Amino acid sequence: MALRVGAENRTKVIIASVLGVLALFLVGRAIFSTFGDSDSSPAPVVASTTAPGSGAKAAQQLPSASQLDPTIHPEKMALAESTEYHGNGRNIFSKNSMPVDIPKPIAPARTVPLPPPGPPPPPPIDLRFYGFASKQGGKPRIFLLQGEEVYIASEGDVVARRYRVGEISPGAVMIQDMPNNNTQSIPLSQN
Repeated sequence: MALRVGAENRTKVIIASVLGVLALFLVGRAIFSTFGDSDSSPAPVVASTTAPGSGAKAAQQLPSASQLDPTIHPEKMALAESTEYHGNGRNIFSKNSMPVDIPKPIAPARTVPLPPPGPPPPPPIDLRFYGFASKQGGKPRIFLLQGEEVYIASEGDVVARRYRVGEISPGAVMIQDMPNNNTQSIPLSQN
């Protein structure tokens, strides 16, 4: 079985062929047009002197591309080379040379440093009051809730291996977070 290159997309092959022939024609024409015109010599440029304020007249007197003279004029080159730069005395190629008319920079304003931030606050104690119980003449006991876990504690007991129950009063209980050495009051009300 023989494969035919370009058979599946015949339109693209035809377009590419036409564009290739057109490109070859344009390249050949450009090459032969530059070599074929070598016997004609360009017309000399006529130098015109215009006054400094006559910009519109100078634009009208510019030579066209066919009138440009490619010959070198040494007298004009010597005139251009003898021109000297007369500036304000500043060396434009030196970073240490400052222009005369630029004022010296003003010192930046002093900023007062901010005090360093203090230690972050301790994390809040995540125990909530759930209820309380007390026997006549016995120690009061409270029920504390942490997530789904319920703890029953008296004064001085450790809850969740982290919190020590302090004084239990009628309105609140003092809980100490032992690792952070932080004490917080938890209100004894059911919200």
